[in-house]
Amino acid sequence: MELDPADPRPVYERIADELRRSITNGVIKLGDQLPSLAEIKSRYDVSTMTAREAIKVLSTEGLVVVRQGAGAFVIGTAVKTGTSESPTGLVQQLHRIENLLGDLDSRVAALEQVVSHRETSQSPQDGPHDR
Repeated sequence: MELDPADPRPVYERIADELRRSITNGVIKLGDQLPSLAEIKSRYDVSTMTAREAIKVLSTEGLVVVRQGAGAFVIGTAVKTGTSESPTGLVQQLHRIENLLGDLDSRVAALEQVVSHRETSQSPQDGPHDR
């Protein structure tokens, strides 16, 4: 598959757009795995770094999660209406980012509680040398 050579944007952004479009159109569905880095490299005739950057864009947007050694999987859906340059598209992206940050904040708070609980529940006698 060839990208539009007249498009002035970096190649990784154009690849990310194509993958995002596949997610938006339902070709790649929630929970599906994205094409591997090797498949992206072959399909678009790009370097590993360029393929990785395209996936990173989608990960940063909250559309995919990358699992080391397993690949990238769709965890969100792209907005069908509005573009990133339109006011509506920007507001939708900001709301999505706000939701993702709220979720991240909740997860960090939960982890901090677990760590704090573990630290307070362990006494100095619990060390491995006292057994």
